[in-house]
Amino acid sequence: MKVRTLKSLLRRRGFRCRAGKGSHSIWTHPTQPDLRLVLAGHDGDEAKPYQLTRARKRQTQAIQTSKTLEAAKEEGPLPLSST
Repeated sequence: MKVRTLKSLLRRRGFRCRAGKGSHSIWTHPTQPDLRLVLAGHDGDEAKPYQLTRARKRQTQAIQTSKTLEAAKEEGPLPLSST
């Protein structure tokens, strides 16, 4: 898989990109901005196997977090008192 294709998949799944140094780009998801995915390589390069593995892992973590946030919204706000 080309780096270009991987970037396109990440973008479609809601990840945002910011530039890094050289050929590096740093990807974050709005639901988990503290977890970063750093991709190295130009668009025409082949993505390394470890990059694909990390991308899958970050995507899974972002989906789990968004489901947790949606469940919390459905439950409503936490009560202020214990009565």
